[in-house]
Amino acid sequence: MARKVSICIDGVPFRTIIDLQKQGYFQEFKAPNRVISAYPSLTRPNHSVFHNYKKPKCYESIGFQKRKNLPYYIIIDKDFRKKKTFESLYTTVGKTRDKIRAFTKSYFSPNHKKLFKKLEAQLERYILGNYSNNIWVITYDQITHRYGTERTKRELKSLSKLFSRIIHEHPELEISLWSDHGAINCTHFIDLKRKFKDYGFSVHNRLWKEKSVILSAPGITNFIPLFHTPSYSKEIHAILDKIDEISFFVYHEKEDIIIRKNKLTARITKRENKFKYEVLTGDPLNYSEIINNLEKDQNGFISNDLLFINTTNHKYPDALHRIYNAFRIVENPGDVLIDLEEGFFFGKKIFRKGGKGTHGSLSNNCSECFYMDLNQERDTSKVLRIEEVSEHFNV
Repeated sequence: MARKVSICIDGVPFRTIIDLQKQGYFQEFKAPNRVISAYPSLTRPNHSVFHNYKKPKCYESIGFQKRKNLPYYIIIDKDFRKKKTFESLYTTVGKTRDKIRAFTKSYFSPNHKKLFKKLEAQLERYILGNYSNNIWVITYDQITHRYGTERTKRELKSLSKLFSRIIHEHPELEISLWSDHGAINCTHFIDLKRKFKDYGFSVHNRLWKEKSVILSAPGITNFIPLFHTPSYSKEIHAILDKIDEISFFVYHEKEDIIIRKNKLTARITKRENKFKYEVLTGDPLNYSEIINNLEKDQNGFISNDLLFINTTNHKYPDALHRIYNAFRIVENPGDVLIDLEEGFFFGKKIFRKGGKGTHGSLSNNCSECFYMDLNQERDTSKVLRIEEVSEHFNV
C-alpha cells in the first residue's frame, strides 16, 4: 500500500533545485513547481500557512510580545511537536536549553562530513520507520547561513543519492519535497542598533522608555520587525529613510499600509479580495508599470489573482498580497517591517562572525522556493503561493 511522505528541505531556493536537476541530480522527481513564499521569507510563518497551523506568536523562535512587553523564546512550537515533524539530528532531543546549545554546535561545527552522514542515516530511519508523514530537515538552512548557497548545493547532491536509493528500493513510497523559502548570499552586516543609539534611542529587549526600540532578529536575516512606542513613530520613520542599506520599510496607517524608501512613498489598500497600489511621492516597489497595464474596477482596485499572475517574475513577487498579510500572519507583528538590500544582513552577535547566507526579505531570491514529487503528470508550469501547495497537490 502506498504511503505519502512530505519532506521540507529548509531554505533551498527554486533556482538551486533547477541547477541540480540540470546536473543529473533528483532525477526520480519531475521538475519542480516554482512556489512564492509568504512574507517574511522565514520558516515559522511559511510552515504555518503550508500546513494550515494556527498563527505563530512571532516571526521566528526569538521575538517580542508587545502587549505583554516581554521577549519571546521558543524552539519548537506545540503544533510542530504534535505533528512529530523532524528538525535535525542536533535539535530533536533534550530540554530546550540543550536544543539551543546543540543548534549552536551544529552551526559552528567544522566536521560537517560526519554531521551529514549521521543526518542522512537518521532521515532514512524516519522515512522508512513510519514515524511521521511530515518531515522537516532544517540542517541545510543552517549550512546556507554558515557557508552560503553553493555549499548547500554541494551537500544536496549527497541527499539526492539517498532519495534515489530509497525510491528504487521502496516503490510504495510517494515522496514529495518542498522548501519553505529561498536564500541569498550576504557579505555586509548592518549595525541597526548602533544607528538608533546614535539618534538617542535605547535598544533593549523591552520597551523600557518612551524613546525605545526593539529590533527582533534571531539569527542572520535581511528582514527585521521593529517595535516602538507610538509617540516616536515619525522620528523612527525619518531615521529609516536615511539608511541606504534598507530596501524599503512598511507600516500601518489606519487600515492601509504605507511603503517607504528614501522618501519614496506608496500606499496599499485592500477591499475584499482586491488591492490598490497608490503612488504618493514615488514608487518604492517599482510596481507602477505593471499596475498601470492591469484591469481595474471603478475605484482603481485590481483582483488579487490578477496581481499574482502578473508579478511572479518581478523582483518583489506578489508584493501587495504578501506585505498586507505580513501584519496578519503572526500574533505579534512588528510596528515597522524592515527589508534590507541584497548583500546586507542583521542579527545576533553570535552569528555575525562568518555568516554567509540569509533570507527573510521580499526579494525573489529569498522568496522563490519549490515543490516537486514523483507524479510525472504534474503541471510544472504552474506557479503557486505557498499557502496553496498542500491542497493543490494533496500533500
